[in-house]
Amino acid sequence: MYDLVIKQGNIHGNGTMDLGIKEGFIAEKAARITGAGRKIIDASGKTVFPGFVDMHTHLDKAMTAGRIHNYSGTLLEAIKSMNAYFRNVDEEELYENGCNMVEMAIEAGTSILRSHITLERFTGMKLWESACRIREHYKDEITIQLVAFPGAVEKIVPGDAVYELLEKAIEAGADAIGGCPTLSNNHRELTDTLFRLAETSGLPIDLHVDESEEANADALDYLAEKTMEYGMGGRVTAGHCTSLSAMDADAAARVIEKVASSGVNVVTLPSCNLFLMGRSDTKNRRRGTTRITELIEAGVPVAVASDNIRDPFRPFGNGDPLEELLLTAQVAQLDPYSRSQDLLAMITETPAWAMGITNYGLKQGCRADMVIVDAPNPVEALIGGKSRRTVIHGGVVIRG
Repeated sequence: MYDLVIKQGNIHGNGTMDLGIKEGFIAEKAARITGAGRKIIDASGKTVFPGFVDMHTHLDKAMTAGRIHNYSGTLLEAIKSMNAYFRNVDEEELYENGCNMVEMAIEAGTSILRSHITLERFTGMKLWESACRIREHYKDEITIQLVAFPGAVEKIVPGDAVYELLEKAIEAGADAIGGCPTLSNNHRELTDTLFRLAETSGLPIDLHVDESEEANADALDYLAEKTMEYGMGGRVTAGHCTSLSAMDADAAARVIEKVASSGVNVVTLPSCNLFLMGRSDTKNRRRGTTRITELIEAGVPVAVASDNIRDPFRPFGNGDPLEELLLTAQVAQLDPYSRSQDLLAMITETPAWAMGITNYGLKQGCRADMVIVDAPNPVEALIGGKSRRTVIHGGVVIRG
């Protein structure tokens, strides 16, 4: 007797099959399952994916659009406006905003979400504590990883306020160490400090890197060097990396080769960068993406994520990985029919691996986190719009 049997769904990558779920895991995967189930879902004509993974978001900033303005539409004004908001916001408002964002993510079929939580002298642990409350509240519906993210600081020195906040966040259950070296005048020094913290804490690293229109990927290049030095291949992620697209092809190829050799993962965030970047261009306005195709073809694990959702960095977004992937496919000029496996891996297997998630997927023995999309195949699920979805977490139907 299974707790749940999913009948005749188009299992992502495997064709039409049944899944038998017991005690939160996939116990059987077969063309036909004869065993009974306490609950049966007829998935005929529908596609079954492993739960979507959104590995770069900002719970502390979400759902503030309309209250916080970014008149220039630039990254720097967004940071300034957000910090002004943080100085006066109370924890209950932060909590409510974050919960609203998580609800959207769950409805979309996201089973794993990673959020960068700002640590600044003037915020203390207020933002972090709110995010921890959200993580605890939704622990039975979605897996949330929290990244300890020092804001736009020049340096982090042991004993200073931001360093102490990082230490507190690590002690309070941080899942990764973040930062934004590109906004520092000495990105190498800041990167060095974060790697030393990662070494002592045993945590992975997830940084905002080269989020600019300048033809200069020095921060990414240096990140690859440090990753090799510390032997952290597979445990370091670089977000944005948009400077690669401003470089000529040969120079970018050299950096990409080093990134591939080092084992650095890349997460591209086109929806937010499209909104922020190219503001000063008077012609041929830039797309605001990294070199997605070149990174994939070089063997770099590349994920797509939502980034900012309805805040001054981007006043749009629904926390829907399929929506983000559809936009990415168009901006990066990736044909969904010939590149469907590359594309769909960017919101499933690739980010799950980059986040260190085990027992992920639709194989026997994997945790039963999945989403059933009312579309006959993966490509139609991607391009067909907002299809009805049934969301399963730990073998339990939680939405749909």
